[in-house]
Amino acid sequence: MRKKILSLLLSGVLIASMLSGCGSADTSSAKETGDTVNIIVWEGSYPDELFENFEKETGIHVNCSYITNTDEILAKLIATEGESDYDFIDLESAYVKPFVDNNLLAEIDYSNIPNVKKLDEKCMGVVGDDDNTYTCPSGGYYYTLVVYNKETCPIEIKSFRDLADPALEGEICSVSSTITLFGMALTALGYQPDSTTESDYEAAADLWVEIKKNIKAFTPATYQSLENGECSVALCYDYGKLMSNLDNWDKYDVATLDSPIESYSSTWAIPSGAAHKKEAEMLMNYMLSDEGYLERVNYYPQMLSTEGVRAIAPKEIADSPAFNLREDVTDGAWMVPVSDEQIELMDKYLTKFMSN
Repeated sequence: MRKKILSLLLSGVLIASMLSGCGSADTSSAKETGDTVNIIVWEGSYPDELFENFEKETGIHVNCSYITNTDEILAKLIATEGESDYDFIDLESAYVKPFVDNNLLAEIDYSNIPNVKKLDEKCMGVVGDDDNTYTCPSGGYYYTLVVYNKETCPIEIKSFRDLADPALEGEICSVSSTITLFGMALTALGYQPDSTTESDYEAAADLWVEIKKNIKAFTPATYQSLENGECSVALCYDYGKLMSNLDNWDKYDVATLDSPIESYSSTWAIPSGAAHKKEAEMLMNYMLSDEGYLERVNYYPQMLSTEGVRAIAPKEIADSPAFNLREDVTDGAWMVPVSDEQIELMDKYLTKFMSN
């Protein structure tokens, strides 16, 4: 089973790297000895000072590697049989279930993470790990949004299919996660986001062939392409980052689509065979402390999910439109676990629209 998933994901990684034009920031082995915890996380999500302060407090050095695509991190982890190079990983909610099902994650010892009790109840649980046996919530849940510049976007966007409008040629930047690309297209066409019907994926790929004509860049940092004027529309995760600039509050808005959007949560996990499990749990605990949470929020604006951080967070984050979305935007949002069948179909049809 591991080999099957690995072969599919490795192929997907190669395609996604071509799509985004970038790969991991550090592909060297992460193994270290002594008081070290080896982590692999989303590039641009955490400040260096967060890990430096953790080291000052505990004496444990944080050795970081970075990724820009979920498929990339999964391939790195599945490629290791038994002993893992990493002790701590960022794991997108959609991919938790296949990792749990294939025994790729260690059970978390929450006696080392007392700060998890500070989180709002709505943050707990994730598809594929309802009781958080293998995943520690990082706080909050989020949405994949179509964001547009109200001054420069040439059309009114009412449907995900409107992204294929020729008027948007060269105007769109997009994330490259396969579950996002296909899930959003599937629901726009009236299919289920966790469909395993091949004809549904063929139709979704056909839609992406048309949308791709308008894509200027596939990038995890879509907010930058919006702010610098390169694009007027983004399929993005980082609306919160965009709205951390108060000048942008009146300049950008979220499109209300006629199909449901993706919801997801970011979780932390420990690969089975990790050499520094307790150290990884101590890092999770620090990142959920009021001090650590605030450092994360100030660097990468995100939902405020504890009373402690709500009391000390900047007003521009607490009141940000990004974390107070309209119900007409989020109504019916879907969060699904990715299955082996989906991975195979997404891999096949990502190749199709990439080649067009």
